[in-house]
Amino acid sequence: MPDESTRPPSPGRVVAIDAVRGIAIVLMILDHCRRGFRVANFPPTDVARTSSELFLTRWVTHVAAPTFVFLAGVSIALFTTRHAGRSVSAYLFKRGLFLILMELTVVKFCSDFGMDYNFTYLQVIWAIGASMVLMAGLVHLPRPAGALLGLAFLVSPNVLQATLPPDRLDGAVVHLLAVPGGFTLDGMRLQVSYPALPWCAMMLFGFASAPTLLRLLRERRWPVFALGAVLCAAFAVLRYLDLDLDPWRFYVQGTSEKTLMAFLNATKYPPSPGFTLMTLGPMFLLLAGAASLRDRLLFVPATIGRAAMTLYLLHLLLIQILELLADAFPGPFAAFGLAPVAGTGLYTLPQVYWLTVVVTGFCFLAALGYVALRRRTRHPVFSYI
Repeated sequence: MPDESTRPPSPGRVVAIDAVRGIAIVLMILDHCRRGFRVANFPPTDVARTSSELFLTRWVTHVAAPTFVFLAGVSIALFTTRHAGRSVSAYLFKRGLFLILMELTVVKFCSDFGMDYNFTYLQVIWAIGASMVLMAGLVHLPRPAGALLGLAFLVSPNVLQATLPPDRLDGAVVHLLAVPGGFTLDGMRLQVSYPALPWCAMMLFGFASAPTLLRLLRERRWPVFALGAVLCAAFAVLRYLDLDLDPWRFYVQGTSEKTLMAFLNATKYPPSPGFTLMTLGPMFLLLAGAASLRDRLLFVPATIGRAAMTLYLLHLLLIQILELLADAFPGPFAAFGLAPVAGTGLYTLPQVYWLTVVVTGFCFLAALGYVALRRRTRHPVFSYI
């Protein structure tokens, strides 16, 4: 008889997971609205120049990508309860390639309406796709071994940067797998923002922890809350002791406000171990909180979470359309309080939050249609989007 702690999770959706995935999508919308309707001419994490409001707006959105990838690992674990081993590998491999193709075509078009392949970013959808391709083989590992391999993947950028000279880090394989950077392929410049291995680590963590996590979310939530608190505390201690393996070391600044921002300014590209603790901790707190609420209270974020991939594409497209319309018809936008500050071409944070509400509203309506359509049809294409 298998031990309860290693028994696969039972099939079926967990509303709390859908809801937290939906929250991650909303945070992505906020971040991309801020990028599209700029509020500053410098990075929001530039501690020397940023404001606390702008920094925290960017900081809270850091939770989105790790949550998205970790929960993808949980979803893979659920998928394995309904399908045999080889079919799981085949599906993950095909879906991973599909997502990589999406990054190079549909995501690129939705991001800038451009199909100019002289320069292309490889970002979060690429990372999820590449991670799924790797998971096609790794899914057969024992879960403890998968978690340990995830730890190795997570620290791989630190190991490479500490052991190899800079000229050895400037190669296509290194950039695709571990260290952000660019390379040229047949005249096309590819800029890798999300190298695959550290993000695959988060997917492995989600896959390995899924049986226990799902059982706890259904039966008792306090261990999940406690885990989130422990991860946040671990980040704080390791960051303070300079043991978080982050290339951006923490230094005391001139004011307490700047010092706090410097403390929280962990590296995302690639995600350092400290960044991983800092973002997955709040994710577990959100999961525990969502699991403690009645399902009807989670209807809006859970509905958004059930259409996550489709809404990721849709929100990019909507923001691009709003940018074009704001440039072409400034008068109507000004009537709704969405004009840039005179003489700067920059918007304000309240305007960015207002745009986030608008885009999220459209996405929620689209999610309602998507969920209704999925109930009426079981077409295989829905398993990819």
